[in-house]
Amino acid sequence: GSKKHISGKIKTPYEVIKGHYLSEVPRSITGVDKIKGFVYSEQIYPKEIHTFLSGTRTRQVFKFTAWEPDYLRPTTTVSSLSNVASLYDGSTIKTNVKTQSRLKTEFTTSQGYALRSEEQTPWYRFEDTINLSGISGAGTGSIWPMDTFMYADRVDEMLTVTAFASGGTTAGENIHLYPAAAGQMASGELMSCNYGNVIDGRGIPAAIANSGSTYYNTSSIVAAQYIYSVPNHKRLTDGTTQIDPYRPGGIATRPDWTAGLERKLVEPALGEPIYTQNRFPFYKNYESFVEDIRLISKENTIIPEFRISEHMTSYINRSNMLASFSGTISLTGASDHLTSSGQPEFMTRYSTTDFVEYLDTFMGYKTKDLQFNKAPKQFTMTSEAAVKLLPYDGFYPQTRTIEIAALFSQSYSSYVSYSGPDGDGETGHASRPERFRTILDPYYSPGILYNSIKSGIAVDHPVRRAGQTLPWNVTGSDYDPLQGTLTGSWTVGMVGGGGIEPGQIPGSRRRRETGAETDFDFSAEARAGFFWSDRIPFESLLKPLDDISDLKSPLMPNDINSNMAMFVSASVLSSGSIKDVLYRSAISNFLAATPSFFLSEKPEGGHMTKIVAELPRKSPNTNPEGNQPASSTEPRTVSVNSGVAYMMEIGMRKTDQFNMYSNPYAFGPPTATGSADWYPNGTTTIPATTSSVGTVPEGKDWPLHRGEFAPFTPPYYYG
Repeated sequence: GSKKHISGKIKTPYEVIKGHYLSEVPRSITGVDKIKGFVYSEQIYPKEIHTFLSGTRTRQVFKFTAWEPDYLRPTTTVSSLSNVASLYDGSTIKTNVKTQSRLKTEFTTSQGYALRSEEQTPWYRFEDTINLSGISGAGTGSIWPMDTFMYADRVDEMLTVTAFASGGTTAGENIHLYPAAAGQMASGELMSCNYGNVIDGRGIPAAIANSGSTYYNTSSIVAAQYIYSVPNHKRLTDGTTQIDPYRPGGIATRPDWTAGLERKLVEPALGEPIYTQNRFPFYKNYESFVEDIRLISKENTIIPEFRISEHMTSYINRSNMLASFSGTISLTGASDHLTSSGQPEFMTRYSTTDFVEYLDTFMGYKTKDLQFNKAPKQFTMTSEAAVKLLPYDGFYPQTRTIEIAALFSQSYSSYVSYSGPDGDGETGHASRPERFRTILDPYYSPGILYNSIKSGIAVDHPVRRAGQTLPWNVTGSDYDPLQGTLTGSWTVGMVGGGGIEPGQIPGSRRRRETGAETDFDFSAEARAGFFWSDRIPFESLLKPLDDISDLKSPLMPNDINSNMAMFVSASVLSSGSIKDVLYRSAISNFLAATPSFFLSEKPEGGHMTKIVAELPRKSPNTNPEGNQPASSTEPRTVSVNSGVAYMMEIGMRKTDQFNMYSNPYAFGPPTATGSADWYPNGTTTIPATTSSVGTVPEGKDWPLHRGEFAPFTPPYYYG
């Protein structure tokens, strides 16, 4: 409180001793010589008039917009479902969906795509007329990007809810209709997928298309996606097509997000999981967050800050990182009316101290106080702070990568040139927003960034380019998700008719570079339809125009599932005035800062694991077997000479217990090793898989299987 009202009225010990000194009372009586020093302190911040006020101590309107706690549901089951449309019944949602507190209607993805209800809501179709009025409207999404579909943690309970094929009679086969329908309902952006809602056509009259069938619809969604997922179907003996969601690439690819509930640490010395308390992205609300810190900082104030991310656009527009402008100091969520230093009241409240009020009394020139105190020996300023991490939007990699993906599309989407099979074809039309997936997928859906995160190491991404490769043939993969690009692409045995020799890899080699051959001859149709023509390196995240501009052949989609496949090519016009500095600055900062911020420093220094084992030696180009085996335990020593430049080699070793991400389908579509009809000369003999001639690899148990996803997974995944 104020000291002014007692100054000169109630004498302090200092005033008593000073009075004795001025009255020339003998020092032996006053005892002043026993005093070794005198310390005076004064609190000047926050200002006295603002101390203890709620607006000084807390952020009154702060809200973490990416998280709300799980909804506390009654302990009921989902057995009372009448049809797929009932999954969107309000009472069913209230008793079953834990993410409902985080769901937001009129949801727009990072790519500017407004979700539509008809792409999410299960449709019980009982007539031939296409009438979507009952399910049309704005779509819904979760504010937490990693939330899976609405019933994710109860979807397995739906296996007991019967749904029969063949018109719905019990004579038909029981199909997993309800889990499939739930799998297309509202999710966080990163767990969304590029296909649409489930349609139940079992009630459509006979002799009408899709009568008796259940199937996935298409979708135009464009979004950043952490996993790759595909719609699966099966054909029944009655000729109908039915949903088959539990096959590889289906709803099991998108499990419930449980990291907050099942958080655990692993002690490396013991290898045993240590379970800790639940820890979510944020508290119930800001009041819960600040509860403990308020108790220990009653006289403190929240401190304004400079956040460069809020001003990057201004710096870039001025082409000067040293430019000055108002409002650079701010306090997110402090109050509705005081937000930044652009307001004079803001600086007075949060960044200005009281004057040092009494120091002049002790140090006044030629005063008795100075005569008594002598010149001060030391002058210090100290501060005390209570520190607690408050995450802002974009703090977590889940949310920051979405912001970066938004900057990616904002930088390049307006400059993309599209072409369909007939030039400016239907898929290349402006009314088809999904065409931008052609550019987005290799980078952010899931692309280089999210595949690298799942891998724990930097990975590149295979792509197909117009003029060098042909569109994938989509036959077969809809009903067998592990059948790769070769299935149905070329007529086996009809070489002269554009087919391939039975069991023969086009070009008779796996390697792009063999001997004098520096690449495949993509003028041969069989090779153009079999191989990816290029790979986009990890470094392309930092400078995408090196790989997506029209200075290179246009990109083509990788999807082979007929529901998702697009026959379109795309490239970014190099002649446009592209302003991508903001994107490139953001991704550069993210890639550089993430390891040092989120990873613990190693005892030997740095944040990344160091591997010192001998690296495998590469076999000659004429040998298709790849690398020779090498010791993975013996340290490697290299002798070096001064004045000689050396190239660094980085090696990786996968142990049996190492597993960053177990589902390979989440990385991308399957390749030719999973294809059917690839047997040499009509036999079922399996030649050595290292030769240029061979059938599908013999394979292992899932998920290793036959290495279908090797172009997308990290190099260590398959051993």
